Amino acid sequence: MLNVLCTCCKHEINKKVVRGFQTDADVLRAHGSSQQSLKNVFRATVESKLQYAAPAWSGYCTAGDRDRLNAFLRRCVKLGYRDKSAPFMEDIFSDCDDQLFASINTNGLHILQ
Repeated sequence: MLNVLCTCCKHEINKKVVRGFQTDADVLRAHGSSQQSLKNVFRATVESKLQYAAPAWSGYCTAGDRDRLNAFLRRCVKLGYRDKSAPFMEDIFSDCDDQLFASINTNGLHILQ
């Protein structure tokens, strides 16, 4: 049940994020912004939202969810919104987990220490 709920929430979040970014991208293009500006906006809006709570929800992602997220990121590469060398979801999840655990290890007052 929780997995179905998380999958539905992720799809809703992705739809809202993509719609918001498309609007931003259209405005930037209309004003003649560079491709690098579009990539920066994509990183600041879409990628940051995917990373924000990744340690909390990445464990609930099924292989199908990860495939859909990676397919979305590949489409964004084809559209020129992200670099070809940018990490995909497995790497993003791993990096977010590493950052979380590093912050726990360096904080002597953290409850998990």
